Amino acid sequence: MLEIKKSENNDIDNLFICLTIKQKDEWRGFLKQKHRILTE
Repeated sequence: MLEIKKSENNDIDNLFICLTIKQKDEWRGFLKQKHRILTE
């Protein structure tokens, strides 16, 4: 029972890590776009 719970937690942690990495990439792209607009 504990092993199942542990692996579920790991999946959730991995999902959150993937989400935050994706968000960072989106933010980076968003900031680059804003910077491009400001510098033009």
